Amino acid sequence: MADRFTDLVVNRRYRFSLGVDNQSGQYFLSTPISGSSRAVEFEAYYRIDTAEFEGFRTDPASAESFLETCRQQGNSDRRIA
Repeated sequence: MADRFTDLVVNRRYRFSLGVDNQSGQYFLSTPISGSSRAVEFEAYYRIDTAEFEGFRTDPASAESFLETCRQQGNSDRRIA
């Protein structure tokens, strides 16, 4: 999947990346997610629109609610991989 996604912004403080899905051309947000046993952590990718991309890029704190929902296994309808 490394060739599929291109990171454009990496935010270490809030632990997320923003970028482009090279297959669809859509923006994404990726973040580490813990598995159900919490023993394994993996990177999950979620579709975001242009307004979300720009908002999260310019004000990373505004992504906190979205990130928390993702980390709690939410936003599954927007999950890419």
